[in-house]
Amino acid sequence: MQFNTLIIGCHKKALKLLDEVENQKMSSGLKFVGFVAVDKQEHYLLDEVLPKLGFIDDI
Repeated sequence: MQFNTLIIGCHKKALKLLDEVENQKMSSGLKFVGFVAVDKQEHYLLDEVLPKLGFIDDI
């Protein structure tokens, strides 16, 4: 079973969290579908691995 999951954040800690969860030996069941940015920039570290689904102000 997989659970669609969003990451709230877009900087180093968010990228580290994604890496740690995806590299667990035993699956947590989380399926990362995108991230919500907490600030407005042109580029984010997570852009290369997940789609940006909006901004925190949109929630």
